[in-house]
Amino acid sequence: MKNKIDQFLIFLKTDEDVSSHTLKSYSASLRLFLEFSAGNLEKIKEYREKLLTEPTNKKTKNLRLIPIRKFFLWLQKQNKKEKIPEIPELLKNKNSNHQFELPTEEIMTLFLSKTENEMEDLLVNFLASSGLRISEALKIKRGEVQEQFTIIGKGNKTRLVFCTQKIVSWIREYEERKNTELLFPFSSVWIQALLRRRSSQLLPTNTPSIHPHMLRHYFATKFLKKGGRIDTLQKILGHSNINTTSIYLNYSNADLLAEFRKCV
Repeated sequence: MKNKIDQFLIFLKTDEDVSSHTLKSYSASLRLFLEFSAGNLEKIKEYREKLLTEPTNKKTKNLRLIPIRKFFLWLQKQNKKEKIPEIPELLKNKNSNHQFELPTEEIMTLFLSKTENEMEDLLVNFLASSGLRISEALKIKRGEVQEQFTIIGKGNKTRLVFCTQKIVSWIREYEERKNTELLFPFSSVWIQALLRRRSSQLLPTNTPSIHPHMLRHYFATKFLKKGGRIDTLQKILGHSNINTTSIYLNYSNADLLAEFRKCV
């Protein structure tokens, strides 16, 4: 099984364009399963039961299971004739209904407000208004951003991206003052640290930090709230399966209450 895991990790890196952080996390989770199972895929149920006994929360346990689930799915696609054990289910919280809580509009307004650091301001507003993954944004070259332009996204797929005229004009002005090949010549790790620092500087005390993918969630949820169609959002985000996009239909409890008060 070790060779199969190595092939899967290469697939993730070359075809799925996952970040180095994600690749490292997947590798660690799969190695732990390999050590437990000694290469026997049938032991996945035992491994899942073992995770249940560990003194960690369900989110941490699921982070160990997700790479294995994706590995099993990849194996199925590689050889449909080969018998693969049933895909392990994720652990569910009793009170979970698959909703995720986004920062309030007030918090996001603070986070996206202008500071003395133009590059930071531009980056976070660009991500929040385009729905791009951070790995995709960091590959964009100087002069490429237009009101609509194409990128090579996740899975090496070509995708059309849209930008507001305001963001495009801001980028043109920024490019005139910066002479770099890449629009944002930084690593994803550096960007994550930047967002944590920005969160601590701009947001109220004890407010959770904004992370890169949260800006993509913010874009998607705002798009749907303003009446955008979910199939259109699927294409904009580059999701191959509309079920992935449908998580954004699960608004927070605060959103539901606000919608109720507006309509009743």
